[in-house]
Formats: sequence, C-alpha cells, structure tokens
Amino acid sequence: MTQLRTAINTRDKAKLAILCSFPFYCRPCIEDTTLKVNNYVTIKVSKGLFNDSQYKLFFDKPFKAKVNSDEFKASLFQPALDEKHKPWGFSFPYTIVAPTKNWEGLQGFVYLEKIEGQYKITSIDTVP
Repeated sequence: MTQLRTAINTRDKAKLAILCSFPFYCRPCIEDTTLKVNNYVTIKVSKGLFNDSQYKLFFDKPFKAKVNSDEFKASLFQPALDEKHKPWGFSFPYTIVAPTKNWEGLQGFVYLEKIEGQYKITSIDTVP
C-alpha cells in the first residue's frame, strides 16, 4: 500500500510499473483518447502501452483520491476469487464517477495478486 501511494503521489511511472504484472486487462483504460483503435470492452495493457499512456489512469483524481484516503488500509482490501471460488489475491474499490439520483455511478476495482513475493496489479475492472 505504501509503495503504491508513494508512486502515485510522486508521479513515478517507473515505480508504478514495478507494481504491475504485465500484461494486465483494464476496463477503464478504454477511455484513453490516444489509442488509434478503441472499440474494445477492455484493453490488454502491455508494458509499452502502459509507458505510452495507460499509466495516466493511476494519476487521475479518482484513483489518487482513493489511494490517499484514510480508508485506504488493509480493511479496504477484499479477497479476490478465481472461477472456482478459490482465493488468489485481493481487490479494492474506487469511485470513478460518483452516483447521482439518476445513475448509480461507476466503480473501479483493482485486483492484486502475490507474484514472486510482492503484490502486483493484475487487472482493473468496472461496475456497472
């Protein structure tokens, strides 16, 4: 948690890349206007694509606000389950678009898995 917070607050793309497991799938990444073709439901983010543009998602206000909030601690993290309902890592939610009285808003979920002794971001999804 501390490494992620430090990488976000110092806008350190290299440190942030170390905390990711490439490639990873990312649903909110489709909002990237620099993509030449963007007709996907999700994007497979390679290290090259991350370095070109996808790192910006982590520096956006909603993500940065969650990482810097008082609630960003171990109790926020929920077990993530595989297709057989076995635990394989953790996830934490963040608000991308706040709810209104006419719409439930948009939540992001960041999934982390322990890889070679360190938790790394393995995917980012949204609900709804």
